[in-house]
Amino acid sequence: MGPAGAAEISGEVQAPTVNCTLDVTAGGFTEHRNAEGELTSLDSIPAVGGVECTAPMSLISLDVLVTDPQGQVRPLAGGACTYCSSAPASAIPYTCTQGNGQNCSGKWVAGYQATLQLPAGAHWGSVTEGCSIQGTSAVCEGIQPKVIPLFNTPKPPVCPEAPAAIGALARPTASAADDCIELPDGVTLPELDYLSIQNIRAFHFPGGKNVDDSKGLFNKDLTDGQLEKIFNAGLRDSMPFEKNGRSYYEKTFSYSGVGTSSAQKGSLPSTQITLVISKHGDVVTMYPV
Repeated sequence: MGPAGAAEISGEVQAPTVNCTLDVTAGGFTEHRNAEGELTSLDSIPAVGGVECTAPMSLISLDVLVTDPQGQVRPLAGGACTYCSSAPASAIPYTCTQGNGQNCSGKWVAGYQATLQLPAGAHWGSVTEGCSIQGTSAVCEGIQPKVIPLFNTPKPPVCPEAPAAIGALARPTASAADDCIELPDGVTLPELDYLSIQNIRAFHFPGGKNVDDSKGLFNKDLTDGQLEKIFNAGLRDSMPFEKNGRSYYEKTFSYSGVGTSSAQKGSLPSTQITLVISKHGDVVTMYPV
């Protein structure tokens, strides 16, 4: 008898044809949050699946990876063997803990990388979609992005864009009864993320490295969760966003008891907050006035 997949024809042995299937689910993360909806940690969910071939391969190598919001690549699962026909994805547990300089919120990209090497004398039949054959090797890659917000506070939808004005007719605006957030046309709904909070703390909290006499300051004991509440109040406030001289959009709304005006304005208890956002949904800054 010849090797698996081979057949004798007129005394000659045909080289085996090898088919390989890669089926991997990266698993993702379990999110842990506090009572304010703020992310505290992430635990990886084990990857499942692996590589299956119809004949033993010279090499099967599989890595399931995730890239964190800072661009660092971390393994979530791996599998490798020689002269084997299958390699399951063996989990590599990973936990991300928010705080102390570590940021778990933002864009994560999960993916896999696999290399399959034919045994001597064999040739390819079929491989899974997403794999490219390069001579006696097949290389497989796939990615799946996911954004994990710092806060999971529910928000109303963005109000539909009003139709363009016709002649002297003014553009209609959403009424106060509409349960939606009014944004300038073409502006993405912003999220208060980790980097935005770090920027606000640097410029508008006592002891911040960029604080000066021109800056309004939040109370030093204000938590990130309280900043999120102020931010959401600003989004829902009926005051419209207006484009400023730096091509950002800002609004000033009523909110008391969370800070003081700048030293140049007497460091008086603030009754208003200014929120500044970009067209792309970034929170540029937020501060008491």
